[in-house]
This record gives sequence, structure tokens and C-alpha cells, in this order.
Amino acid sequence: MRNKRKLPARGKPKVAVVVDGETEAWYLTMLNRNEPSSKFQIKPEIPQRKSLSEQYEKVDRLSKDYDQVIWIVDMDVILKETREARRGHPRPLEEFLKYMSHLNSISNVTVIINQPCIEIWFLLHFEFTQASFNDCVSAESRLKKYLKDYILEGFKGYLQSYGYAVYGQYGKQDGVTHLCCWAHARREFFDAQQNDRAKAELALTFIKKLYEVEAHCREKNLSSEDRKAYRLDKALPVLDAFSNWLKENYVQVLPKSAIGKAMAYTMTRWEELTNYLMDGMLEIDNNACENKIRPTALGRKNYLFAGSHDAAQRAAMIYSFFAMCKIEDVNPQQWLKFVFDHIMDTNIQKIKELLPKNYKLSLEINQDK
Repeated sequence: MRNKRKLPARGKPKVAVVVDGETEAWYLTMLNRNEPSSKFQIKPEIPQRKSLSEQYEKVDRLSKDYDQVIWIVDMDVILKETREARRGHPRPLEEFLKYMSHLNSISNVTVIINQPCIEIWFLLHFEFTQASFNDCVSAESRLKKYLKDYILEGFKGYLQSYGYAVYGQYGKQDGVTHLCCWAHARREFFDAQQNDRAKAELALTFIKKLYEVEAHCREKNLSSEDRKAYRLDKALPVLDAFSNWLKENYVQVLPKSAIGKAMAYTMTRWEELTNYLMDGMLEIDNNACENKIRPTALGRKNYLFAGSHDAAQRAAMIYSFFAMCKIEDVNPQQWLKFVFDHIMDTNIQKIKELLPKNYKLSLEINQDK
């Protein structure tokens, strides 16, 4: 049961917001858009990049004096502290989970995670189902175990991803051929143009030639066999020239400069970036996957303001149902009408029959009749 702290009676509810300095501008914009100031007495508390422990202590202290305390945590700050933590010191992620466990017992504290990423989502999703946090390990280690034991258990074949280290480790397993994404490599050089325009633009020219080969294959609708042959004929010489250029020019740049980092990103993943030449069915990048998750990425900050936790869960369910409709090529409006017409007469044991996939199957059966 949550600990209800006694607060003095007031007119307008007093709300304190603890938000990292980097997130201040974003928060104030969203606050003005979603919560009219006439409803609350808002007091932003801007710690200006204080550590997580200092932010947590402020939240805990303010919760005794305010009707509601909102702590907006930036995941970049957590990850930065995790990377900078010295060996033998408490892990920031482990400490953060302990903070969350305590604050979850206080009724007038709300924690909002800004820019949630897959590593942290994984930790929060699983750790809060456990009574102890003593065995907490890094997000990367947990994600590795999750990929190995659940998602990619027993998988053999081609695995394509961006440069995240977790996938790189799994790509080294027997029977797995790892492919990286040229779109992500290109982005590194695109961002490096302000640092060294000449070198960055030349690198982008090499990558452009690779994509011109892909455009020709799509335009001619080449088979997998013909696509592989055309790539070996046209793309392989470009890759060889690009590789030689990278080796010659990397020694001329500062490793920590933007252009140096872009070159290092590409060179350290060269084998994975060129593995797409092995089979004509493989793609040069993972843009197809990126395009599928783009709506979630674009709406991520908007999803933080769903009205309540229950409303957020209901919204997630609706999004999931509509995603199923999209996969099955089912009209969402027609499917919803079907559900509303039949849900009252459907036994709870057969509720899955109303899912979009089964709805589509029922339509096909009726058409055959």
C-alpha cells in the first residue's frame, strides 16, 4: 500500500517538478501545451545537471510539502553516469531502480522517463516484478541474455542491425552472419560535414554509389542471383576503393573528432557492412525495420502525456490492435465494428476469435462459401 503523506489543505493543488536542466525547455513546452497553469500552482525545480542521487533526494524532500511531485528523468543522464561510474562504486542503474522502488510507495510522486530506450525499458519491465534489486546488472548484459534466451534462441542465419554492441556480440555466434546498416554508417559522415566537409562529402559520394547500385537492382526487378552478380560487378570495386581511402585518411584525422568517429564506426564494422554481398536477398540497410518503428519513435514524447497510467495502457492496447490490423491488411474501422457487434455474444474462452487475424480468416471463409 502506498504511503500517504499528510498535506495542508489548499485551493489549487501545489505541484513541484524536478527536471534535469537539459530537459527543461522540452518540459516547459509540453507543460504549457497540456496543463493550463490556471489549474495548478506549478513550481519547476531545475537542478541543472545534478546527479541522479541529488535529484532523488530533492524529489523525496519535496514530496513532504507538495500535493504532487513530478520527477522527469532523462535516460541520457542515467546512461552517461553508468558509463562514467568507476569500478567498485554503486552502479547508477542499480541505484535508480532502488529510487524507483521507494518512490513507487509514495502516492504523490510521479516519475516520467524522458526519451526511454530499449535498454532501460528492459530493466524497468523486468526488475519491477522482482522483490530484490541486489542482483541487478547492466542493461546491456540483460539485453544480451534476453536476446539469447528468448528472442534469438537457436537462431541461425543472417542477422541485420545497426551498430549497437549487443547485436555485435550475438553476431559472433556459430551459424549467425551479422550484417550492419549502411544508412547508419552514412549518417555518421553526414553529421561530420561540419567538422571536415571535404572528407565527409567524399565518403558520402562512395556510399551514394553503393545506393545507386541498389536503385538499379530495384528498377530492373533483378532476381536474387542477378542482384548478387550485379553487386559483385559494380558495388565491390566501390567498396574496395572506399576501404583503401578510409585506411589512408584515418591516420590524418583526430580519432575523437566527428570525422574520425565516423571513419572508425565504418572501419570497425567493415565486415558486417559488406556481408550483404553474400546473398542477393539481403538488403544494404535495415531501413525497412526502421520505417516500421518510426511512428513509435516520432510519438515517443507525446506518449508520456496520456492522462494517467491506466489511459496509457489502454492506448498501448489500441495501438497494438491497429498494428495487427495493418499487418493483416484489415480495415481497422470494419474490424472494430465487427468486435462491437460480437463481443457481447463471445465466450471469454473464445475471445481470441475476435483478433484481426481471425477476423480476416472468417471473412475469407465466408467468401469461399
